[in-house]
Amino acid sequence: LCRRLVTRTAFANAAFAASSRLGHAQLPLLTLAQARMLLLLGVARGETLPREPEKLARTAGPYFLAALGTGIGARAIVRRLPRRGPIVRATVAYGGTGALGMAAFRR
Repeated sequence: LCRRLVTRTAFANAAFAASSRLGHAQLPLLTLAQARMLLLLGVARGETLPREPEKLARTAGPYFLAALGTGIGARAIVRRLPRRGPIVRATVAYGGTGALGMAAFRR
């Protein structure tokens, strides 16, 4: 179940990153998908999500920051590459999402 969640999120993020229609709006979408994946991995491990919005935001904060840090790092990698086409962006998004998910899965 957890591996399937990571793989599906990685493929979806790769598709988002390869899309030229999104332009510069990719980082927020990829970050939200990764944060959601991390929250769901926590639920799969038995963690419970609070029902109050304020407590849920505090719970999701570290996951969101981890996903944002991964995204900023991936963006820096892509910007240093000699080619930045959709295949490169998709590959980096897939790899970054997969690595983040597997790191959380093995935690």
